[in-house]
Amino acid sequence: MRLSNIIRSTLTLAALLGSIVFTAPVLAHGGLSFDKDMCKLTVGPYFMHFTGYQPQLSEATEFCEDIPATGQTIIVLDAIDTTMREMPIEFRVVKGMDENAPDAKTIIHLPSKLYPTGSLSIEYDFLEAGQYVGLVLAGDKGQYTSRFPFSVGATSPLKTYKWHLIVALLLLGGLGAYFYLRGSGGSEAK
Repeated sequence: MRLSNIIRSTLTLAALLGSIVFTAPVLAHGGLSFDKDMCKLTVGPYFMHFTGYQPQLSEATEFCEDIPATGQTIIVLDAIDTTMREMPIEFRVVKGMDENAPDAKTIIHLPSKLYPTGSLSIEYDFLEAGQYVGLVLAGDKGQYTSRFPFSVGATSPLKTYKWHLIVALLLLGGLGAYFYLRGSGGSEAK
């Protein structure tokens, strides 16, 4: 195998592995999705806009899914479909990933009521990092639902160690090429 083929193969492998590392992980977020610069929450056949803020952070950016840090948090839900303004809406947040578990603890609860403006605003101080589940129930009997798991103050190991992983993969590829060339004498077999 010629040196140029080995270098090309190593670079192709590094590019492939780099694309995997730089791809954002796909996580299950239930009825929550990102569409056209807007977080949309699916509630049965209807949609709500989901936005979160943490005023204590130096970066005053909104978040869509996971809450970046513990602390004071503002969550705003806006009905996109005007039909939802005419039906009662209930909102709950449960600590943990299973809202039906015997030890499930509801930390936020807005009882079912009409929101004529279609907007719900919640302020809560998340004191503990961890996993949570948000629940929206709409309709006279709560027949339209949305369940979306999210984390608070959790960082993805992939995000934290991305550059370390890239360097390690490139070094590994380089070492593989070195030992391959060393074993074949650096020349092409005839």
